[in-house]
Amino acid sequence: MSCSFDLPHYAEILEAAKTGGYRFTTFGEPPVRGDIFLRHDIDLSLDAALQMAELEAERGVQAT
Repeated sequence: MSCSFDLPHYAEILEAAKTGGYRFTTFGEPPVRGDIFLRHDIDLSLDAALQMAELEAERGVQAT
């Protein structure tokens, strides 16, 4: 698999993690095996950040 670094591929990665039994969580909960702490550095584009957040919300994925 190659990585195109675009939103459709990011969606595939999120779905693969969910299918693999991983759980997206926040720093407000103690970690357990299989947790993913997904965080983003927003440096260049608030529009891109919004698109990622909407994609995550559509898939029930939490990020911090």
